[in-house]
Amino acid sequence: ALVVDGMPGWGSDVGGVLALVPTFGITWMLLGRTKITLRRVVVPAMLAVLVVGTFLAIDLARPPDEQTHLARLVLDARDRGPGVVTDAIGRKLRANAGVFTESPFTFLIPPIFVFFGWLVLRAGGVWSRLRETAPALYTGLIGALLLALVGFAVNDSGVIVIALVLAVMAPSAILMHLDSEEPT
Repeated sequence: ALVVDGMPGWGSDVGGVLALVPTFGITWMLLGRTKITLRRVVVPAMLAVLVVGTFLAIDLARPPDEQTHLARLVLDARDRGPGVVTDAIGRKLRANAGVFTESPFTFLIPPIFVFFGWLVLRAGGVWSRLRETAPALYTGLIGALLLALVGFAVNDSGVIVIALVLAVMAPSAILMHLDSEEPT
């Protein structure tokens, strides 16, 4: 998934790489029942930057007419200065804000996201049992919530990232919830 999302010529999605690498790392730690600390979160974040750098190096080695937006941005910044990068980041932030303010789902997604977060993280009930009986599924849902948040923060698609994660996560969570309820 990471290679398809980030490899120049395929996905070339910097935001996707910046979201996937740390989320995969933290989810892996949760699966291994490793205590999450700030230091342990910084390592996957730094690894994400390293992966983007690797994809950038691959992109820069390609012929100029095949280079993606990332290589062109770096070359443009080299020629015209770092203001090019800050302008690009500003455009991405404005695009994210535009998607957030123009999408009809904007006001539905946050309460749904908070509800699923509360449902999965609260103590007691079905989800507490799932944490014990199906820890990998439970951790996968935590990872999905984390991916939605990080993807929202680093991707210019913004709230749409949360919507797509919820479109996959919600039915899975509901089925898991219903399947694990005790008979009445």
